[in-house]
Amino acid sequence: MTMNLWDVAKVDDGGKRDKFISRFFGIFSEEIAGLYFGCPFSKYKNLGRPTIKKDNVSSTLDFTLQDKMTNKIYICEMKCEMQYQKFKRFELKSIEQVESHVKQKWHKRAFIWFLDIANNKNAYKVEIKEENRRKEIEIDGIILLWGKTDNEKIKEIQNKFDIHDILSLEEMVNTMINNDYAPYFEYIEERREWVNKFLDGITE
Repeated sequence: MTMNLWDVAKVDDGGKRDKFISRFFGIFSEEIAGLYFGCPFSKYKNLGRPTIKKDNVSSTLDFTLQDKMTNKIYICEMKCEMQYQKFKRFELKSIEQVESHVKQKWHKRAFIWFLDIANNKNAYKVEIKEENRRKEIEIDGIILLWGKTDNEKIKEIQNKFDIHDILSLEEMVNTMINNDYAPYFEYIEERREWVNKFLDGITE
């Protein structure tokens, strides 16, 4: 079975349903990625959220990933924008899509730092939380996580920004489905129950 995120996210209804699904999925899409990093068939394991510091200013990103084979450590930022700008950024297939994120004022600093640290590690400090304290770590590079990717374009984007790896949430979900990963199905069913009970409650 192969789930196509386009098919389940986009419906030609004038955008009303698409906007709702995009916002709804945005609530927990990061947690789905976290589930994947905790499964036995993930190449990486999650060490927690990294905080990048520079000149007494800090920004927090989404994941700190450690390669299970090499033990190398990477900071990871996730972008999963579905309906935004009529799905213009949904599937990663151009350098311009990555560059457009540094122009958004509400997270400009974090993403600029994320891209810059790949080739300028000495200018930053990276910390993660470990046993209720902050621990400074050395990183080996950056990883970008997108909702859906065009695999033919990935290498060009990696080379442009010196990104170690570009991951796809769509591929993660397909991997968990095809491997019948129980925690994923349990997670989805729990949220389905929450939503159904709430909707039942406001209609009875």
